[in-house]
Amino acid sequence: MGGLVGLTFGEDNPRAGGNTQIVKPSQGTGVLGTAKVKVIKVEQFFGTKETYVIGELVEGTISKNMTTEFNGKMVEVMEVESKYGMVALGKKGAKLGLMLAGDIKKDDLSPEVVLEFKAKPVPPKKKGRVIIA
Repeated sequence: MGGLVGLTFGEDNPRAGGNTQIVKPSQGTGVLGTAKVKVIKVEQFFGTKETYVIGELVEGTISKNMTTEFNGKMVEVMEVESKYGMVALGKKGAKLGLMLAGDIKKDDLSPEVVLEFKAKPVPPKKKGRVIIA
């Protein structure tokens, strides 16, 4: 592990004794690609189509571009906010904010609902020829 974190706390530090493990919030729990978030509060900001959900991570790792289907409506995560910044989050029990886009309104969600998110399928890269002239 390189960088300042590795030099300060990790394998490159002779005082660490080899027993130090660095875990980032995005590496916390569960399988990357799935997440469960319990809804605490739902808001719709004036002049926006997106719905903002304040919730708690129950399981997995949540990141932007993940999707869920709720009452037959497809919803996509546009942003993930937490005290760790706007990054993927995998710390169980962490409070977070999600900006959700799709055909969902404030009245569609209620507190205590658990949303199950899945990673958005990545389309295969197109293979082509490179022509150098």
